[in-house]
Amino acid sequence: MLGEYILAGFKVAIIVAAMLIGFIALISALNALFAAVLGISFQGILGYIFYPVAWVMGVPAHEALQVGSIMATKLVSNEFVAMMDLQKIASTLSPRAEGILSVFLVPSRTSRPSVSSPVRLKV
Repeated sequence: MLGEYILAGFKVAIIVAAMLIGFIALISALNALFAAVLGISFQGILGYIFYPVAWVMGVPAHEALQVGSIMATKLVSNEFVAMMDLQKIASTLSPRAEGILSVFLVPSRTSRPSVSSPVRLKV
């Protein structure tokens, strides 16, 4: 009985890890493709699209492009990929921008690629 639950949990962990690897690979491939064709990364374009959203939320204007890019990354892929991007630039952000972005990146139960997706598939 307990072994079945452990096995089911292990399956879910493997599926979540595979989804994370897939999302990271997809974002990297899109960044490379857009950079080669347009000279700007996919996340850079998304940053410009989400710049006004970040600014309206209270992020200082000089940081809104970076924050908007990470916000878009969460919406396009998932919060874990966006948090990895946040770790790279967290030291350059003001405490206000970092706080707003941290709250935005809190995992939501209704997010498309959340952990509940593989559980609903009844692995």
